[in-house]
Amino acid sequence: VPLAVVLSKIDKIWSMFDEQAPTRLPSAHAGHYAEYDGLDVHEEVRAWLDRWYGPELVHGIAADFPVHRYFGLSALGAGACPAGHRVTDPMLWLLVRFGAIRTWRGRR
Repeated sequence: VPLAVVLSKIDKIWSMFDEQAPTRLPSAHAGHYAEYDGLDVHEEVRAWLDRWYGPELVHGIAADFPVHRYFGLSALGAGACPAGHRVTDPMLWLLVRFGAIRTWRGRR
C-alpha cells in the first residue's frame, strides 16, 4: 500500500526553506509526473520531519510503508507560495503508482 505523507500549510513556515529549496520551486509536472521533482521534495520534507520529530517518525513510516513519499503543499495557492501550491503532487504520485498516468525520470 503506497503512503503519501503530506506536510500541509507549508506557506506558514515558508521562511524556513531556502529560496532554491525544491518545495519553493515550481512543480515540474506537465502532462506527466516528474519523478526527479517528487524525489527532491520527498528528501527535503523527510529531512525536516527528521529534524523536528527525530528519526523514529521517518524510520517508522519506512518500516510500515516501504512505498511512501513525502510532500509539502499549501492549499492557498500561488498567492501564498511563489512556486504554486503543489496540491496535486500527492495525487499525481499515487496515480503513477497505480499505473494511471506516465512518469518522467529526467531533469528539466
